[in-house]
Amino acid sequence: MTVHYNLTFQLLAAEMIMFCLLVAPFPNVIRRKAFAFISRSRIVAKIAYAIKIAFIFVGILFVDAVQRMLGATSDAKQARIIRPADAGAHSALAAKRF
Repeated sequence: MTVHYNLTFQLLAAEMIMFCLLVAPFPNVIRRKAFAFISRSRIVAKIAYAIKIAFIFVGILFVDAVQRMLGATSDAKQARIIRPADAGAHSALAAKRF
């Protein structure tokens, strides 16, 4: 499970760094050279391909998390029907949903 969190965090951190660099007020000469390098570099193309794969992986993890949350919600509804509200059971279901 730690690999998932590390991948997601590193992807988010890389996005924030790239956003800050692209928004930073650089002179037009530097900005044009940087964008020309990004558009023509094979290394950047390979990195972009790897990032696309990582986004697909994170998307699959998101879908899995939504399915688990929906399953926990349906378990919570069934638990309310079967037995009255219990503080310990309620907190366990809330933790499972989270």
